[in-house]
Amino acid sequence: GKVNKNWVLFPEKINGHYAILHTISPKVCVHYTDEVEDLEHGLYFERLYHPHDPSRDGEWDTQVRGAGAPPIRTSDGWLLFYHAIDPKDPGRYKIGAMLLDLNDPTHVLHRSAEAVLEPVMHYENDWKAGVVYCCGAVVKDGTLFLYYGGGDKTVNVATAPLAQFLDELKRGKRVTLTIGYNYFVNSTAYAQHQGKVVEAGSRFSHVMAIALDPTANHRRGVIRCIVSR
Repeated sequence: GKVNKNWVLFPEKINGHYAILHTISPKVCVHYTDEVEDLEHGLYFERLYHPHDPSRDGEWDTQVRGAGAPPIRTSDGWLLFYHAIDPKDPGRYKIGAMLLDLNDPTHVLHRSAEAVLEPVMHYENDWKAGVVYCCGAVVKDGTLFLYYGGGDKTVNVATAPLAQFLDELKRGKRVTLTIGYNYFVNSTAYAQHQGKVVEAGSRFSHVMAIALDPTANHRRGVIRCIVSR
């Protein structure tokens, strides 16, 4: 077999087995194993990946690149984010979402009719233009946090009420995400909150991640941060 890109491990066992999602195009492929130690010694599967999914011809994600964050378990299925390219809009990585069956994640229940996030902000086009890709996703107090890279330069976060996100995804509606971006200046963290820039310390507990400007030196190069309450 050959190594595939963008493998993700499901956060819990499925039907008593560890589950590894290793391909999502042209179909979702999951490998099951009884021993997590198998991962340490290396696993090799038949390479089934191909970026072109004929069933998606005419859609925004005809050219699929791979999975993003590990799937999130919801009452409606496994929520999986992925990145893809629209041949009608070449050179721009976009993020999509799909819901997979809880017991058989090779079965796609719902898929976003449009990209849920695309590179339109200036900091998503500042270094390597036209690139967003999912790095991680969590749910806290009913809010979905989607952490993503922008322009191969910054780490950013977009949020949505999980229930609303899932409802829009299932109904084939345009999914709504709120984009937030943050700043780190002279060791002080700042965050955009409700349209205003405030010191992170006044509303948030700690810095979770930062992004560096590869053209700058030392602290001056820290241009973006993610903070949490």
